[in-house]
Amino acid sequence: RLDGAYGAVAALEVLRTLAESGDSMAERVEIVGFSDEEGVRFKVGLLGSLALVGELDVGRLRGGQDWKGVPVPQVLATAGRDIDRLNEAKQHLHAVKA
Repeated sequence: RLDGAYGAVAALEVLRTLAESGDSMAERVEIVGFSDEEGVRFKVGLLGSLALVGELDVGRLRGGQDWKGVPVPQVLATAGRDIDRLNEAKQHLHAVKA
């Protein structure tokens, strides 16, 4: 029910409300959003989630391309990401409590 842009805005609103109320939880909450979780562009669903838990098959992704024929590594580089570092996102999970 909270998918897409609505889910992102709802999360931001909750965090804003916490901050305005002075709740210290607002300082400990991080919002994470993913795009193309259905895998429409690269035919790899949950790409961001898999990277976040260190389970992304980078080898499979490396050979992929989008519907325009643009290689995945090139698309990622354009967005400032290095395909070889995607699974490093897992390093930030040590403090996750939910």
